[in-house]
Amino acid sequence: MAFLDGADRQAETLEQRCEIRKVLTDMLALPAEQLRARRYANYQMEQDAWTAPELLCAYFLPSRPMKLDVNDFYHDIAEPRARAVIRQKLRELEEAINNHTR
Repeated sequence: MAFLDGADRQAETLEQRCEIRKVLTDMLALPAEQLRARRYANYQMEQDAWTAPELLCAYFLPSRPMKLDVNDFYHDIAEPRARAVIRQKLRELEEAINNHTR
């Protein structure tokens, strides 16, 4: 998943980081059709506001200018390289949550 590879996470609160953790975990655990149906809280923690791609676009700044192609997103997350990037972002996020950093 080129969009997340090297992307900078931009979350300000613990609640936002926890919502990011939720989507990354779901990306690894859920089939594409179930993930497509899931909704996540937005910046203000209003529930069921964003899809997984919308949440990622809100909280991650890619390392180079690019758009997250929603049509490819649900297919791409099953690829081994994408799963490795997702796991890496999840590890980095867990470290930030445990250390109370951005």
